[in-house]
Amino acid sequence: MRLPASGRNTTSPTKAWNPSGTSTVVVEWMLVTCQPLVCTTVLCIMGFKKRGCRQKKHFGLFGRQRHSNSVRGFVEAISFHDYQIASIKFREEETRMKTIDMLIEMDWFASVGQAIPAIGKSVIYVADWREAVTSCSEPLWEDVCTEARNDLTMHLNRVCKAEFQSWNEVVNNAKRELAEPWKRMRAKLETEELPKIVADCVEWDTIHAVACEYYAAWNPPQFFERLLMIYQSGHFPCGWLGTWPEGKLRVY
Repeated sequence: MRLPASGRNTTSPTKAWNPSGTSTVVVEWMLVTCQPLVCTTVLCIMGFKKRGCRQKKHFGLFGRQRHSNSVRGFVEAISFHDYQIASIKFREEETRMKTIDMLIEMDWFASVGQAIPAIGKSVIYVADWREAVTSCSEPLWEDVCTEARNDLTMHLNRVCKAEFQSWNEVVNNAKRELAEPWKRMRAKLETEELPKIVADCVEWDTIHAVACEYYAAWNPPQFFERLLMIYQSGHFPCGWLGTWPEGKLRVY
């Protein structure tokens, strides 16, 4: 039986339908409910832009590149993998570059022969460059540095295998950044007529210190960071006394 026109409930939310098949009351409910969320999102975006954000590239879960306006260090993704990618970018800009900048401004060996600041009890001080060169030329020191490097790389390969695949790229980029300070360092050693092995030791130590800073979120061993502190104080870590990992560090 057909209802008369006056009997149709045209305002009823259960009877009113639009041509697309979507209930108007559902549409109205979505607009009312989602409006605060939309406004909040817009305000957040405006707030980020006011902080001077710049467009940066990020990589998604499967390596797809996406663009966004985000605060430095801000993690957008909801997956743990994307959190790792974002944290790597944060460290690359905030931590690794600070270490490289510090090495670029380094006044190499400025305090050799002077009193050494407190850098731990397990330290033996050498008297002069002659003793320092002899110490850093010993096979024991080379073995200790190699063992320290192996401990570092094995640790990273175990705790962050995917990120460790970028090791060569990290090292090569750091070498390019440090070319100029290394050149100054070698020139200073040449004025002292010191052998090449001293400069080789410095480059080995500092490049691994940069890598440690880059992978800092995965708690790498602290050996090379300790050497970096010695260079920063104007001295030269030059040898080892004892059996690795036990023993004492020689410093000039």
